[in-house]
Amino acid sequence: MESKRFECRYCDYSSNRRCEWKQHESAVHEKETPFSCDKCDFKTALRSRLNKHIIAVHDKIRRYKCSQCDYATAHKGNLTNHINAVHKKLRPHICEYCDYKSASRANLEKHVDSIHKLIKPFKCEDCDFAAFDKRVLKTHVNAIHLKIKPFKCVYCSHSATSKANLSTHINGVHRKLKPFKCDFCDYATSRKCDIEQHHERVHKGLKPHKCTLCEYSTYSPRSLKDHITAVHDKLKPFKCSQCEFRSAQRANLTMHINAAHKKLKRFSCNRCDLKTSYSHVLKRFMRSRKHFHVNIATLSHLVNLL
Repeated sequence: MESKRFECRYCDYSSNRRCEWKQHESAVHEKETPFSCDKCDFKTALRSRLNKHIIAVHDKIRRYKCSQCDYATAHKGNLTNHINAVHKKLRPHICEYCDYKSASRANLEKHVDSIHKLIKPFKCEDCDFAAFDKRVLKTHVNAIHLKIKPFKCVYCSHSATSKANLSTHINGVHRKLKPFKCDFCDYATSRKCDIEQHHERVHKGLKPHKCTLCEYSTYSPRSLKDHITAVHDKLKPFKCSQCEFRSAQRANLTMHINAAHKKLKRFSCNRCDLKTSYSHVLKRFMRSRKHFHVNIATLSHLVNLL
């Protein structure tokens, strides 16, 4: 005799176990989270998830170990995803909107929600920042508003909000590691997310964010915000503390301080002795005469920009 199946009132989900059906509706559709961690603000719809959270986050027990590297995790599913993604190079979950592939369905869902559907339910109380993930919001609050950056670089004065961000900084800036390479050009970066954004911005030419006041469009929502602030509102809120320079963008102010006051020249040519404070100057110089020989007029003009 076939067992009775309990069908979800909101989607196609069904189960022959009443408790699983009830948990599904509560967690997925009704967003109920009755189980709370007494050590942090974590909440969940399932007692089993709470137990896993305590074991992984607070007890720091990682009993599932990879036999091919030193990776360890508290969850068996995470180990399976790690082996498939890192060692077997499997990416079975494919995005229907772009070329993104993932080893886990959860990561694919996060990608679609954040990149394509632009779902960002977690909103900052102090500014208009919004995130698709609660942890990203917490990182933003700590970094921008609370100025908490506990992870310090041993090579320079840089500090980061997370261990992962510090590792990315060290690998990219100090070790010069750029393992993520573009399939269509020679662009390489230390961060995987930069490759995805580069591909959509440079090769696909996507500019989904459009200004309602003019014909300007851009790939980045932050660039659109900077455009409106600078061009239409005529605002320059970022002021240099050492001179009268003002800018509509924080990045431009940082660039100005590094170049004009700290005299930093971070960008150097790998074929000659040229050093500059600006990446665009180096790129323009590298394109001039394709470096077979240096065009003296071009070099003189560029040096005047340093």
